[in-house]
Amino acid sequence: MISVIVELLKSGMDFFIKKKTIEKEVEHTTAEGQIEVNKIEVEKNGIHWRNVLGLVLTLIILYSYIVIPFFDFFGIVLINLPLEPIFRLLMVLLGGM
Repeated sequence: MISVIVELLKSGMDFFIKKKTIEKEVEHTTAEGQIEVNKIEVEKNGIHWRNVLGLVLTLIILYSYIVIPFFDFFGIVLINLPLEPIFRLLMVLLGGM
């Protein structure tokens, strides 16, 4: 009688442990799949949304650090952009957080 209860507990524990293991494997596979998709997108030649976004962000940063001080020197006031969200977006684009 006790051996039957022990076997039932073992099979129940094995079920839950196996379920957790499968969930971890699925999460790992999904992450690997997204990494592969990112690699393929980066390797594409031509105009891609990541390339365009990087170019636009770079132009905004150049505008803020080169164009605005140049025109301020001559007394011409230009629109000043907040750079914190731009740098955050650039870091996400580059892969760092």
